[in-house]
Amino acid sequence: MKKVTICLCFLAVMGFLCGNGLAADDITIPDGAGDGTESGWYRSGPSDGSEDNEVEPGCVATQPWDLEAFLYDKGTNTLTAVGGFDFIGGYGGYDAGDIFIDTPKINAIYGEDKYTGSDDGNQNDTFDYQYDYVLDMDYEATTPGYTIYKLDGNDSFDTVYFRLNDESNPYRYVGGGDLVGLASGYSFSQVSYETDTVVNNAFPDLDPDLTGGIHYAISVDLTPLWNYLGYESDFLVHLTMECGNDNMMGLRQGGGNPPVPEPATMLLVGTGLVGLASLRKKFKKS
Repeated sequence: MKKVTICLCFLAVMGFLCGNGLAADDITIPDGAGDGTESGWYRSGPSDGSEDNEVEPGCVATQPWDLEAFLYDKGTNTLTAVGGFDFIGGYGGYDAGDIFIDTPKINAIYGEDKYTGSDDGNQNDTFDYQYDYVLDMDYEATTPGYTIYKLDGNDSFDTVYFRLNDESNPYRYVGGGDLVGLASGYSFSQVSYETDTVVNNAFPDLDPDLTGGIHYAISVDLTPLWNYLGYESDFLVHLTMECGNDNMMGLRQGGGNPPVPEPATMLLVGTGLVGLASLRKKFKKS
């Protein structure tokens, strides 16, 4: 009986320490662009939060320009962006932008036209959108990767190409931030889903399901950022493409500061450690 008790205590501790992997959560939120009066492909205002089959008002309403969903897998720290836009190859001569992250205090400005210029074209922008970090994406490398920079409010960015889409800014990081440790070289991956059925089966937690045809999914590992902070945090995330035809936002809540163990959890761990100590003593006697 004592052997059984010791084994159960050991398994309880190991189960607590290892935990179980969690499925990816759909963290997509309305992009904040538009006034809510648009319909069909242009529904971008706060009255309709759907990002599937949605681009910014006045843009070409087809699947290749659609940014659809952000997902986050807490178990693997994996952030995934899904859309009809080819993130690595680009489309129509326009490339995907960098990934901007606001954490741990969520106060980034998005869905508003803050650029003061007047001409089309990718222009330099020094407005402080209050994002704290950026994944500077290298889509064109033989092995695609990214570098993490910490932003301080004195940074510069490229705007989206069309002034009509300034609510999608910022598009790309230019400079001014600080390199976060040895962040360069972390890779990401992209997969393509040819039908709506396949993409919905691949991401069953998406609500609503994604429609429209071909979908691409790009995944990045946020572990280096959490290692830099010292814990997995709440965050707001932003991504657009060079032309700004669509803007995608995601909000992950449930991270925050390192959790404080509850009394019941401490009791479980304590019981397990007592069991392990008893097992160690028994081995010493034998």
